[in-house]
Amino acid sequence: MSFEVQSRRGNSWVIEAVHDGEDEAVFDAQRLLQAHKTSAVRVVRETFDAASDSFKTRVIFKRERKAEIAVEGTEAPEHKAKMAREIGLYEGLWLDIKTFLKKLEKGLRAFFDSTLFLVVKFILIIGLGVWLLLLLRGGVEKL
Repeated sequence: MSFEVQSRRGNSWVIEAVHDGEDEAVFDAQRLLQAHKTSAVRVVRETFDAASDSFKTRVIFKRERKAEIAVEGTEAPEHKAKMAREIGLYEGLWLDIKTFLKKLEKGLRAFFDSTLFLVVKFILIIGLGVWLLLLLRGGVEKL
């Protein structure tokens, strides 16, 4: 399975990047749109169907940059553009945080599934057991 990041050029879509993970592809597509390098982006998931010996594609993410139109009595286009950039920065920050948390989760899962964690857990359980035995032994002698 792969995820293509595509941008619109005229009336056609051009592949900008290919990723193994969905989150990375969506993040890349949003960055491309925020950088104002294209008017629209999409992420296409491609999976190989062995039964039909063909690839199946599905658009899983699509965003377009809205054209700004000045209307009398409304905010100036420059102000709207500035607001859009600020919103884009917040969205980018959220994606950065989300990506970091996913990587942290993967790292923690790898640690908790590791042999090192089993050894640490074993030492802690044995230590706790010895401490409880000593505590009970000292408490029984005082009675």
